[in-house]
Amino acid sequence: MKPYNKTMTLRLNATEVRAHLCRQAEVTGLKKEPLVRQLIMGVNLRPRPPDTLYEDLLRAVCHRQQHQSSWPIKQRQRDRSHR
Repeated sequence: MKPYNKTMTLRLNATEVRAHLCRQAEVTGLKKEPLVRQLIMGVNLRPRPPDTLYEDLLRAVCHRQQHQSSWPIKQRQRDRSHR
């Protein structure tokens, strides 16, 4: 972790904190302090991927591999029978 030796006080009202800062932190999956740092650095923040994204991707890849593994064999058998 980087050593931070500068402190900045930022005053926000309750609406700014709840309506924007906390909401943005929740959407991006970042804590408030790293969120503010990223914004200061000009990073284009994106929403955090859904928690089920990796499970869905893994399921899709496994499903595709199961169907593709037999496909070339069946295709070759069909090609040979047409000769």
